[in-house]
Amino acid sequence: MLRVATALSMLALSCLSAVSGQAQAQVTPTLTITHVNVVDVASGTTLDNQTVTLSGDTIVSIEASRAPEAPAGRTIDAQGKYLIPGLWDMHTNFSAAESIARPLMIANGVTGLRDMTGNPEITKQLKLMAESGDLVPNIFASAEPLDGIPARTPSLQSISGSKEAKYTVEWHVKQGADFIAIHDRLSLGAYKAVAKTSQTLGVPFAGQLPESVSIEQAIKSGQQSLEHMYGLMEASTSQPQELAKYIGGKRFDTNKMRFLLDTFDQDKFNKLAEQLAASDVAIDPTALYLYNMARLDNPRSNDPRLALLPKPFKEIWVAKNDMELRHLDQAGFEVLREFVDFQLALIKPLSDAGVKLLVGTNSGNPYVFPGFAVHDEMSLLNHLGLENVQLLRMATLDAAKLLGFNQHGEVKKGFKADLVLLNANPLEDINNTQNIDSVILAGKLYDNQSIQRIFENVKATLNQLQ
Repeated sequence: MLRVATALSMLALSCLSAVSGQAQAQVTPTLTITHVNVVDVASGTTLDNQTVTLSGDTIVSIEASRAPEAPAGRTIDAQGKYLIPGLWDMHTNFSAAESIARPLMIANGVTGLRDMTGNPEITKQLKLMAESGDLVPNIFASAEPLDGIPARTPSLQSISGSKEAKYTVEWHVKQGADFIAIHDRLSLGAYKAVAKTSQTLGVPFAGQLPESVSIEQAIKSGQQSLEHMYGLMEASTSQPQELAKYIGGKRFDTNKMRFLLDTFDQDKFNKLAEQLAASDVAIDPTALYLYNMARLDNPRSNDPRLALLPKPFKEIWVAKNDMELRHLDQAGFEVLREFVDFQLALIKPLSDAGVKLLVGTNSGNPYVFPGFAVHDEMSLLNHLGLENVQLLRMATLDAAKLLGFNQHGEVKKGFKADLVLLNANPLEDINNTQNIDSVILAGKLYDNQSIQRIFENVKATLNQLQ
């Protein structure tokens, strides 16, 4: 979602210099972590009592700990702690307020992200900052998302047809976009041009399934991922001939939601799940986003994490101020909750069928707090039936592989030193990913004191600007 982009553009520029220099990491040529339990996300097991040695931004060795040890450089005694790969958020709106989102993500162990609403100039600047050792996660970013006419929001780029779509994709890639992001009002002709041009240029495309496109067409076109579960209910209706009347309407149209609930065909859904499982298309449910939107008529205004976000977020995170929800009355919200809860109950069957799932959050939307939201998303998905090890793999190894970050996503010799040191075992309880002792980004250590300073500095920066 892009609802926060315009409101935060000035604030993001103001915060950049204030936040970027905060909580400097402790940089050492060599960092050794002794007596740590290494979590193997691929196998779902732990290697107990290991010594993990880092040199620069790379893991150079993993071996059984010996006592006593006196390695060169800085040493961390991690007795009783668990080391996991850095986490990834596969659906962010990072560029909209990166100066706030960036430190919050690092403090929460989110060392990589996919930016669905990217800005090539901001992304280039951030990648240069990362090279100079600043506080920046790994970024896989789009340019401005492509939508149809009229675009759903002013922040999207309206595309009239296939020729404009081809030119725009070429331009975005030339400007440095890692992938092409699409939205739901893109025409079928423009969609086909996006798919063909992206394939020719060797970049993926991902995003919301356009209303003009079927999931079968998305599979054949090679779309990397489908966001928010959009299109699944439409593909599972017993009366597809009736869908045309809802095209171009409101996102949360109560009549459409009621129709999709009443005409849901389980057999069609099961066949759809089989098709998706046999394809390379991933589903990015953003379950937390959907869950929160369906309950925005009762906002959680006492959440202490609100102190870490700028005022425009808080103003927009109210149903009457939300462009997609303000038309709903109480009865409308009841239909929305029924619809969303029904959608969320489909995630476990998709998983059971073998569909590739991602951990993405749509951060910046109501109560989807940057950084924190990855943990909240995994917790909700766990509640919906996904296993701890599966969630941990989705948020690390699976994400890195999908984006081509082939030296990320595992605690493994030769891999990048993007790591999270936990105080408890996440294989036993996925909520233990929130119990962070330290974060290591590109070999730089952010210990608990540094993490606390990040939170304090974000609050101080916001207090100065508001």
